[in-house]
Amino acid sequence: MPNDLGRGFPRHPAPQVVCASPTAPPRRFRLRMPPTGQMLRIGIGALLVLLAGLFLHDRFGRIEASQAMLHGIAQSLRAPIDGTLTVPGMGLPAIGSILEPAVPYASVINPRAEDRPLREATTQLRMAEAERDALRARIAALTAEMNAAERQAGAFRHARAGTLDARVAEAENALAAADARLREAETALRRGQMLAQAGVVAGAALDQTRRAQQVATSDRQAAANRLAALRTELNAASGGVFASDNANDRSASQQARDRLGLMAAELNQQLAGHEARIAGLADQRRAEEARFAQAREAPLHVGAQARLLRQLAQPGEHVRQGQEIAQFVDCANPVVTAQVDGRVFRSLRLGQPAQFQAAGESAWQHGNVAALMAPAATAERGTPLFEVIMRLDPHGPAARGCETARLGRLSF
Repeated sequence: MPNDLGRGFPRHPAPQVVCASPTAPPRRFRLRMPPTGQMLRIGIGALLVLLAGLFLHDRFGRIEASQAMLHGIAQSLRAPIDGTLTVPGMGLPAIGSILEPAVPYASVINPRAEDRPLREATTQLRMAEAERDALRARIAALTAEMNAAERQAGAFRHARAGTLDARVAEAENALAAADARLREAETALRRGQMLAQAGVVAGAALDQTRRAQQVATSDRQAAANRLAALRTELNAASGGVFASDNANDRSASQQARDRLGLMAAELNQQLAGHEARIAGLADQRRAEEARFAQAREAPLHVGAQARLLRQLAQPGEHVRQGQEIAQFVDCANPVVTAQVDGRVFRSLRLGQPAQFQAAGESAWQHGNVAALMAPAATAERGTPLFEVIMRLDPHGPAARGCETARLGRLSF
């Protein structure tokens, strides 16, 4: 029985235990390199994984539009007036030329522009100027008459003052004579009174002497009053006022000067009104001249740097107001348009930074998303395509070079 217990099991030799000698050297382990074929297969796999990752990044992680178009904002130049299209001596610029702002390259001339309002304004202005000159001549004549009247009034005042001076001197002499007679009468009265007291002179003689003294006193007072009146009249005459019994306070020459002064004041007021009217007519004529100049000739120029695309009218051709003369693109505002699918469109926002790379160039031009448009077309599979408009930097290379119609790609 003991021999049958081990049946059915493989027999292995018993492990042998080897005791290492303490002086035996340690065993070295060597790194085994995989075969060359296996390494090649690993490298190819890693490359495939990398390519797949790049494809997935470009497909799902990177937002791009491969069919993008760089162009400027299209504008049209229309005739502002009816007339004939004329150009300078060098002729019209060639298609594709860059037009500088505020530099006219052609003009429209209307030889039959209406000038009747200008002629009427000019006629009214000339008539007003003629009336103003007539008023100035009348004022000058009145001024001469006023000066003559002033000289005459001055001569009259001088003569009147001289006459009054003489009369004042005469009145002073009369007053002095009256004073002398009064003193003489007073002396005679005192002597008569003394003689009457002594009984030498009769009372009748004394009464006569007293009456003579009273008359002398009255004469002296009258002479003093006359002198005072003459002095008052002289002082008034020195100030231009003539007060006397047989005259008014203003002389005839002064009255004439006053009348002429009133007429001159009225004429000066009329002159001021004419000056204001002339100023208004001059402004009206300048406005009519500006209007006629605009109706007569209108220079054609662009508001900003632009590239000429098409010339729709030729020199010497009669154009109507509003007729399209030329087409050009604005260089100062370059834009890029592209069509994207719904996945890309949903990830875009207005003002979002974007980059444009023109075909054949490595440089990127920066800008931002300016507009997101509704579907305007469909792809081959029937999916809607949305339109994206990107505004480039107005100071970038596209604006400086006025580049238009360049294909490329957009990156958001």
